[in-house]
Amino acid sequence: MDDVRKAVIAFLSFSFMSSAIYIINDIHDREEDRFHPEKKNRPLASGAVKPPAAVLISFLLLAASLVLAGALPQLFYAPLIAYLLMQALYTFWVKTQVILDVLFIAMGFLLRVIAGALCIGVAMSSWLLLCTFFLALFLAFCKRRHEIALEGALAHRPVLEEYSPGFLDQLITSCGATTMLCYALYAISQETVNKFHTHLLVLTLPFVVFGVYRYMYLTLAKNKGGNPSKVFFADLPFALNFIAWGIAAFVIVYWEKL
Repeated sequence: MDDVRKAVIAFLSFSFMSSAIYIINDIHDREEDRFHPEKKNRPLASGAVKPPAAVLISFLLLAASLVLAGALPQLFYAPLIAYLLMQALYTFWVKTQVILDVLFIAMGFLLRVIAGALCIGVAMSSWLLLCTFFLALFLAFCKRRHEIALEGALAHRPVLEEYSPGFLDQLITSCGATTMLCYALYAISQETVNKFHTHLLVLTLPFVVFGVYRYMYLTLAKNKGGNPSKVFFADLPFALNFIAWGIAAFVIVYWEKL
């Protein structure tokens, strides 16, 4: 239960840190967000919340994040502060740099995984890190592909001028293929077999393949890849596949304990 407590605290700490940075990002981008069909309704872009109030809320969330981190192993501060610095750099410069903007997004998710492992003191699987990194790249490029098709895209995100639909299609395809390959290698690696005491995790691969291809279909054919959470709740085949993958993985890993 101590690991569960630490994981919950780490989750809250990173959530508060992410929220603090997102608020600063929204303050910085409020003028551009007014050209976005959805983001224009955000509190700062719409004018419902003024920047001074948002800065105060961001500061309080940042303080709460650092206080919560104090209850965890000191190593947890390393990915937490690295995330803060990276996201600040992203907000004020990197988001205007082609390719680098998406790499920073992916590394942010990688830092979350590292932080989770450090807070409960478990070894990090190289395959897990690779899967996380390439999946985050895949989703981020899908988001760019969705954004580039929006009306007023360049006014909202100038870096989109450096991308093209064809170029993004190639990046999405390569990242999707690499994600599936990394998961397949993770499922059959001896490290995974030794950890979970089963060779059957490879049976979950079809769910991963379907999920990646389904998301590509929604992004490239239906232009619905802007928000993964919306895709999950709006696309029934994708949601059911994700749930089926989770059930299959749970049963395979914990079958002997059930």
